[in-house]
Amino acid sequence: TRAKCISFIRKWLDKRNFLEIETPKLQSEAGEFYDLLQVFKKEWVKFSEKIDSMGKSIGAANTHYKNLSETRRKKLEGIMGSIYKLELGQCESSEKLSE
Repeated sequence: TRAKCISFIRKWLDKRNFLEIETPKLQSEAGEFYDLLQVFKKEWVKFSEKIDSMGKSIGAANTHYKNLSETRRKKLEGIMGSIYKLELGQCESSEKLSE
């Protein structure tokens, strides 16, 4: 917590004979910084949740796309293969007739 951090820093500085000087401006700025840090933390959590959700949605859409496109492609390629076989069969038949 904040109090524990401050206590640790003060003990560390006291052991090294640092002097404590009151600086109201720094104290108010530290409070403002802490408040901003808390706001940032809340916004970061919201952002992370939204971006994770979007990533999952994109992943699901990508999976559906792959499933649909692969299934459709295989089906159409099978039909085209049958058409090519029929065309080749007709070409071979017409070649035999012309001989």
